[in-house]
Amino acid sequence: TYQKPDSGADGAWVERHALVRGGAGWRTVPEAELLAFEAVDSMSGVEPMERIATAAEAAALRARHPGRAFLAFPEDRSRSIRMLDDLPERWIATGADGPITGEAERGEFYAFQVGVWALAALDSVDLAFSALRGPRGAVIPASALSSFSTRGVDWQGRPFRRRLQVAPGKVQALWAGVLVPTGATAGDYAGTVTVRAAGVPPLALPVRLVVLP
Repeated sequence: TYQKPDSGADGAWVERHALVRGGAGWRTVPEAELLAFEAVDSMSGVEPMERIATAAEAAALRARHPGRAFLAFPEDRSRSIRMLDDLPERWIATGADGPITGEAERGEFYAFQVGVWALAALDSVDLAFSALRGPRGAVIPASALSSFSTRGVDWQGRPFRRRLQVAPGKVQALWAGVLVPTGATAGDYAGTVTVRAAGVPPLALPVRLVVLP
């Protein structure tokens, strides 16, 4: 449902300058320059995850990683990965294989994403997790982390695994999360999330999760 076009111009001014539909008065007024399009509200916005990188930018990024089967791009849960055929422009600026960072409260299920850009055909893509180690020997076990793009429990309570394949040139979002224990010690936790695919070297991404008090 789209809002009908509206104008805040004074009606008498519009009539006086023949700016009505079919009129030619627009030829006499100063020419305006379009500066930007803006979403009417946050729900209608597509930035930054649907602002597309140019083909040249994507090619330059690929050239910086010769011989790789895939590149990985961690993303916060607030910026859902939406495009499957193009890279977001922000990934050109942030670069590939960066750390996963975030803040979570005790007792929160903290979700995050890893975007995988396939430079070759990928089969059996999955995530593996280490424990997250925090202050004064505190540990969030690896079992508290989940890859719900590739495995989980279905609506009937049955465990399942999904064989995930990604074609060359495509982008795949891998959603994951960590259930922070209610009694977790507040502070910085560190670990790794490893992206795996059959027949290619795995890629370990560092994780830094700040558990708030």
